Amino acid sequence: MNAWCKILVSGACLASVSSACTIETTGDDETETDGTAGNGGNAGAGGSGGGTTASGGSGGMAAAGGSGGSTTGGSTTSGNGGAGGSTTGGSGGVGAGGTAGTGGTGGQASGPGMEAPPDFVAPTCDSDEALADVSSDLTLTAGNCYRVEGTVTVSATLTIEQGVTIVMGEGAALEVLDEGVLIAVGTASEPITFTGSLEEPGHWRSVDILSPSPDNRLEHVQFAYGGSEKRCCDAYLEATMVLVDEARVSIQDSVFAFSGGNGLDVLGASTLTDFSGNLFLKNEGAPVRVSANLVGALDSGSNYLGDPATPNGEASIEVQGSAIDDDATWPWTNLPFRSREGLEVGAATLTLSAGVSVQFDDDTGLFIGEEGTLVAVGDAETPIKLAGAIDEQGTWRGVLVSSNDRNNRLAFVEIANAGQEEWCCDAGRQVAALLLEYDAKLGVEDTTFRDSGGYGLHALPGSVLAPFARNHFSGNAESAVILNASSVAQLDSASTYMGDNVNDRVVVIADTVTEPGTWPALDVPYLFLDEATIDTDVSIAPGARLSFDADAGLWVGIEGSLSAISDAGDIRFEGRVDQAGYWLGIGFESASELNVFDGVTIDGAGSGSWCCDASRQAAAILLESSSRVTVKNSTLSRSSGWGIFAVSDALEVTQSDNTFEDDALGDVQLPE
Repeated sequence: MNAWCKILVSGACLASVSSACTIETTGDDETETDGTAGNGGNAGAGGSGGGTTASGGSGGMAAAGGSGGSTTGGSTTSGNGGAGGSTTGGSGGVGAGGTAGTGGTGGQASGPGMEAPPDFVAPTCDSDEALADVSSDLTLTAGNCYRVEGTVTVSATLTIEQGVTIVMGEGAALEVLDEGVLIAVGTASEPITFTGSLEEPGHWRSVDILSPSPDNRLEHVQFAYGGSEKRCCDAYLEATMVLVDEARVSIQDSVFAFSGGNGLDVLGASTLTDFSGNLFLKNEGAPVRVSANLVGALDSGSNYLGDPATPNGEASIEVQGSAIDDDATWPWTNLPFRSREGLEVGAATLTLSAGVSVQFDDDTGLFIGEEGTLVAVGDAETPIKLAGAIDEQGTWRGVLVSSNDRNNRLAFVEIANAGQEEWCCDAGRQVAALLLEYDAKLGVEDTTFRDSGGYGLHALPGSVLAPFARNHFSGNAESAVILNASSVAQLDSASTYMGDNVNDRVVVIADTVTEPGTWPALDVPYLFLDEATIDTDVSIAPGARLSFDADAGLWVGIEGSLSAISDAGDIRFEGRVDQAGYWLGIGFESASELNVFDGVTIDGAGSGSWCCDASRQAAAILLESSSRVTVKNSTLSRSSGWGIFAVSDALEVTQSDNTFEDDALGDVQLPE
C-alpha cells in the first residue's frame, strides 16, 4: 500500500493515482443490535454516532465531524458536537451535528465562524496525456489525467473540468502568465488534483498565478507534494506549492497538502476575490504566506492548522511585508498570524476580530501612524493576543500609536512579551509594551500588559486614554505605567497595577497640569520624578498614595487648586525613600478656597527651599505671597524644615486638629 493509502485526512483516504485504495464516500451510521453506540463512517461529512446509550458513538472522521450518540455526543466532546475526527480533532465537529468552538484534541481546531474544510478525495487517472504550453484557449476534459514535465506556461485561457488529475514531474511547474487565465472548478465529489509523480513533499515546484484576470478561479482543487524550490528570481520569494504574485484569483474549498515549502503564497499587489473553506495539511513550511495588506482577505472557515498530530512545519500564517494601506478586518483563524517585519498602519483602519492572535519577530512591532486607526475588540471568552513569537519577556518592541482618531480602541486584548527596546527616534520615548505618542488618542479597556521588558504603558504628554478601565499589568521589568502628571486623571482605580512588576508603582513625569480632574487611588503608589505644576483644579481621591523622588514636589500655580480630603485619613504624600527631608514638599501660589488638606499625611518633606525666592523656607507645605490653604485633621511629620511655612504676605492659613511630628524647624510659621 502506498503513502496516500496510509493517511486519513479529515476522513478521506488519500489513495494513489493507480487507484490502489478504495474510498468510501458516505458516512452512514453503524447501528449495533446490543444498544451500544456505533461509529460514524470515515468519509464525506462524517457519520452520525449510532445507538442511544449515554456513551454515544464517536463521530465520523470527516473534517465536518460526526454527530454523537443521542445523549452525550461524540467520543471526545459532549453535547452536540462530534469528535471531528477520532485522532485529529478535525475542524471541531462543525457540520453534521457539531457546534463551533467544540474542537477535538490537538490544537485550536475551531472557533468563530469555523466551517468544515473539504476532504482530500483520492484522484483517479483514465489517461496520461502530456500538457504543453497553452497559447490558445484549452479545456482539459472531465475525468482525464494529464502530465506536466518541466515548466508549462499558460498565456491563454486554460479551463480544467471536474475530476481532472494533473501529475507533475520532478521540479515541474505551471505558470499562468499576465495574459493567461486559469479556471479550475471541480466539485466536492470530483475535485481537480495536482499531484506529484512521486508522493513525496517537494517533488514538483509550483503552480504560479501571475495573471491579473478577474476570471482566475480555483474551486475544489487539491494540490499535493509541490514546493520543491522557489520560482526564479526574486529575493522575496520562497519555496511554495501555489504562488499568487501581483495577480487576481478566487480560491474556494481547496486543499494544499504535503508541500516541501509553504502551501500557498499570496504576495505583492495581488487580490483574493474570494477565499473560503480551504484546508492546509502537513506542509513543511507555513500553510499560508500572505502580504500584510491582504490578510483581511483570508477567512475564518478555512483550516490552517490541518492535522494537529502532524501539523504544518510553521505553526502560523506568515505575514510578509509591513505596510497596511487599505482598510482591513483580520479574521479569527485557527493559527496565529506571524509578522516577520512588523506592521505599519498608514491611512487605513486595521480591525482585529475577537480571538485574533498576532505574533511578532525580534525587533518588530505594530505602528499606528498619524492617519491610521486600530480597532482591536475581543471579549472575555475570545481575547485578542499581540505577543512575541518567543514567549519570553521583551522579545518584540510593542505597539506605538501616533493617531489621534477617537475610534482607536483596545478591549479584551493581551499584549505580551513586548518592550524589547525603545522606538526610534525620540529620546522621550520609554521602552514599553504600549506607547502613546504626543496627542494620540486610544481607549484601553479590559486589557492585559504582561512581561514587558520595560513599562507596560507609556503615555506621552498630550495623549488621551479615553476610556481607560479595568486593565491589568503583571510581570513587567519596570513599572506598570509611566506618564506625565497631566495624564494622571485618566487612570482608573478598577485597573490592577500591582502584579509582580519589578517596581509596583505608577511613574509620573513632571509637567504642567492644565485639565481639571481627580487623581484616583490605585493599588500602587504614584512616584513623581520631579516638580510638577498644577494650573487647574485637581483633587486627590481618598486612599491615594503619592510618593516623590529626591527633591521632587508639587507646585500649585496661581490658576490652580489642590484638594485632598479623606474621612478615613488615608491619603499619603511621602518620599520614595523612607527618611526625613527626602523630598521637597507642596508649594502654593494659589488663592483658591479649594486648597484643602483634610485627613492627609505628609511625611519626609522639606528637603530644601523652593527656587528662587530667599523668603521661602523648607517646609512640608509652603505658602507663597497671596496664597491660601486649609489644613485640618492631618499629620505633618519628619520635615527637614517647617511643617507649614507661609511667607510674610501670604493671604490665609487655616489649620486645626493637626499633628506635627519631628519637623526640624518647627510646626507652623505664619505671617505676623
